[in-house]
Amino acid sequence: MFEGGAVDTGAQMSVIGTCQARAYCDSLGIDLHLPPTQSTFVFGDLKKSLGKLKIVLPTPSGDAPIETHILPAKIPFLIGLNTLDKYGWNALTVQNELHSVNEGCKIPITRKLSHMYVTWENQYVTHYSRQQLQNMHLHFMHPSVSKLLNLLERAYQDQVTEDTKEILKDISDACHICQTYSSKPITSKSGSRMKLYSTKPYEWI
Repeated sequence: MFEGGAVDTGAQMSVIGTCQARAYCDSLGIDLHLPPTQSTFVFGDLKKSLGKLKIVLPTPSGDAPIETHILPAKIPFLIGLNTLDKYGWNALTVQNELHSVNEGCKIPITRKLSHMYVTWENQYVTHYSRQQLQNMHLHFMHPSVSKLLNLLERAYQDQVTEDTKEILKDISDACHICQTYSSKPITSKSGSRMKLYSTKPYEWI
């Protein structure tokens, strides 16, 4: 089982042992590929990197990809100084949080095996961004707020928040087409009412 990442301010680079690397890939259902590398590390003795693995840490401000060297050693995923500096993360040991200076967000950390661990299995639920909602508003031909909200709730209810309706309303209020035709239905030349949204299922990308 993938244990998450241990914050290690004593490690210059982020590294992971082979067992945890396989566990991470297994948790995502992907194969472990090892791009060649010439890097070496000291863990008791000199160990050559078997390759690199990109581990993605979800944070409140978005996904943070971490380039990690795989070592032939029984070690956890160690989040090193290069990653902490890259994202501006500071470990707040009293608050048990990883604070991002760059983004202003906080990531919970737990104490495990004498290390500060970041675990992220289902930690954050991805919600619709304003840009995604804007794109869907255009894709479904300017539906009303209630119609698009109902469609989103049927598709992915866990991604709809209390703010989603307000954002959709702001998008509709700022849309020239919606405001122009809000008082009367859009009709075709034959006089039959046009469908403003599709009822067919869609795959979200």
